[in-house]
Amino acid sequence: MKTLFSDLQTHYPNLSNYPKIILKINHLLTGLKIKAIERPTESFSTEEELIRDKLTIILCPKIDGDNRIRMDPQVEDVLSSRSHKIVKFDVSSSLDCKEIKLKENIAGTDHKFTVGKYIPKWNIIILYFNLFECDWNNFSEQTLVLIDQFYDQVKKFGLKRVDTTKEVERLKVESFMNHAKKALGTIDSSIHDENYHLQDSYKAITKRNRKIEVYFVQKEGLKKLIHSGSKQIIKQVNEIKALPFVKDIQVTFDGIMVYIGNIRLVYNKKSIDLGRFRIYLQPEKITIINLDAIRRSGSFYDSPHVSDGNPCYGGWGEKISELLAKLEFKKIVFLLKLILQKYNSESPHLSISDWNGLRKHQPIRLKDTLPEIGIPKDREYTNKIRAEDSKKNGKKEADVPFPVYSLAEVDDEDD
Repeated sequence: MKTLFSDLQTHYPNLSNYPKIILKINHLLTGLKIKAIERPTESFSTEEELIRDKLTIILCPKIDGDNRIRMDPQVEDVLSSRSHKIVKFDVSSSLDCKEIKLKENIAGTDHKFTVGKYIPKWNIIILYFNLFECDWNNFSEQTLVLIDQFYDQVKKFGLKRVDTTKEVERLKVESFMNHAKKALGTIDSSIHDENYHLQDSYKAITKRNRKIEVYFVQKEGLKKLIHSGSKQIIKQVNEIKALPFVKDIQVTFDGIMVYIGNIRLVYNKKSIDLGRFRIYLQPEKITIINLDAIRRSGSFYDSPHVSDGNPCYGGWGEKISELLAKLEFKKIVFLLKLILQKYNSESPHLSISDWNGLRKHQPIRLKDTLPEIGIPKDREYTNKIRAEDSKKNGKKEADVPFPVYSLAEVDDEDD
């Protein structure tokens, strides 16, 4: 098995010339069948993003939210003196985990401290500090001792790669249900606020009563959804799938994703291809993403009436709100397709003439392979193709940087 340090051949042509620490790390990776060591440069938005297909060590991951840990200050000082980077963050998941503890002798006293955990279901080992970050030509012998301790303890866990497919699908449904529960809490708060404002005036009473009616309808729908669990989601998905223009549908961490392909808008007896559309349905909101969106002044125009994923429904706004309150997603998808095919010259985010002019330099990529599912992934893809268009047209526009999480990877081999 080749290790992630095989590129050091250029500096150390013979294995016997390798620094001792390199051989230690090589032994660790091969002995434990670790496929990759990752050093993320950005925070993860959810813990579920840490799941890997193969056994992986993730160094110092940061997760959005309050998940800081405390390490023994004396131990921290010793590790820092050896140039080990320390990030005091932990995964707060309630999953079955196995803690990894090392021992450090400080001033004649042994200090046992937790350095990470192994999460079998997710194929990952998390380390709270970078055990491998040091000067490989001038390292502390105690670093080798820590690596040996790490190897011996993790070896006892009996690392084994697991199939995470079912776990990922479960977490997607769980994520959707969490959105529903969050929406339910928000609606309860909104009902309270709206009842308070009803005292303002008769006009407010009329308007806010209508809102409360919608909220109550939405509340009952969400209660029913939460009570029925995944069965209701599966039913909704199957109903949407039956629509003849739906090309793909999946439950994602961004909601129910419905791919409807290219939309053709008809205006002044002319047919205009807008691009390939994905609709993301959440219990409390709708996001419309055009993979071939027009990019202008830092904003995305998904259609003349959709800006940065936020649609303007015109006269259909109240109807859409009613359908969303009842969680009638099939009718929403059908109506959204009809709305996207129409152009209202009185209220566009981008006029049809400007759209056509910009489209000449930002063409549709109908033959492209579809990007990974998810709103951030969709926008990364669109940013990339628009940067390519700018370069082709001779305009200077910096490409959007993409995060690279992997420090290095071992060549894939069967476990």
